[in-house]
Amino acid sequence: GTAEADIIRLKGEAQAYAIKATGLAEAEAMRAKAEAWGQYGRAAVTQLIVEKLPEIVANAAKSLETTQKLIIMGERGPSQLVGSVVDIAATAPALVKALTGMDLSELAGKLKDIAK
Repeated sequence: GTAEADIIRLKGEAQAYAIKATGLAEAEAMRAKAEAWGQYGRAAVTQLIVEKLPEIVANAAKSLETTQKLIIMGERGPSQLVGSVVDIAATAPALVKALTGMDLSELAGKLKDIAK
């Protein structure tokens, strides 16, 4: 009756409150992260991304660890797989440049000059 309806209503209100509180907390965390990232210079952001690249690539490769069978469709066969891996690795500098505006080869040249 009425008591059951009240219980259902109260549960719904509690869930809505919890969802709203979670959303507000996540939004606040995102604002704090955005503010923190805004304080970093472009070089610091690039360094963070470059440091994470090996982890990103390792995690992407990890999905293949449990692969028992790989079927390659196409005319080139296994060479196509090798070519795809090379293509993916070759896009890493472009990805860093797109994310940060920094050119890795330019950055490497600067580091080489500093090391001299």
